[in-house]
Amino acid sequence: MASAESGAPGVIVPKAPEPATQDAPSISKEAPASKSIPKLKLFLRYDSLDLTRFISSNLISATGLLHIRLLIALHLTAVFIATLYVSARDNVFYMVPTTFTNLSNIGLTAYYLTATYHSIRYVRNRNLDSLSKQHWFLTSALSLLYGSVVVYHIVVPAIYWGMLFDPNNTMDPLNKYVDFSHHGADLACILFEMLFNRMELPWVAILGPLSMIILYMFLAWVYFAA
Repeated sequence: MASAESGAPGVIVPKAPEPATQDAPSISKEAPASKSIPKLKLFLRYDSLDLTRFISSNLISATGLLHIRLLIALHLTAVFIATLYVSARDNVFYMVPTTFTNLSNIGLTAYYLTATYHSIRYVRNRNLDSLSKQHWFLTSALSLLYGSVVVYHIVVPAIYWGMLFDPNNTMDPLNKYVDFSHHGADLACILFEMLFNRMELPWVAILGPLSMIILYMFLAWVYFAA
């Protein structure tokens, strides 16, 4: 006997499945939260830095720039060692980390040693890994250091020869070498770098160091006048 729900004798037609009362939970992948760029990174304009400018020149090859930087870095290292020696010998070692001349020359030496290192890495490997794979702050600091040494080693020799130089001051040959290196050869060193590299020097990079040296001169005037 056929069932009332059958379409043919002996064949049971199954009922259509009832619609689900609840929708199945949708699986959605949330986009990963984008990392916020540090405000300091934006302020230092790291994203606008062209890393190729650190190790290239419009006038000579990268290898030629390396040779110039290496020679100047060796000279500045020798000056720094001589400065430590004469300061210890003359019992004025406390002046090494306290006088603006010594501090600015330490900065110039640090810049040239760092720039020479990056030039060596580029000439050997032909890539920018030494700059691009280090922490972004170190690269930004190198750019800021460049702006600082440009300002300091133009202003310091001008102040020394224009206001502080004493022709009657007698010095031994080693002291003369250190003194001339701090107040004359340093200007030549930074002019060579400005001439041959492709580093940018925006006015905002000059304003900070210039303000600092003006403040230092004012405090020095107050100290010696007291």
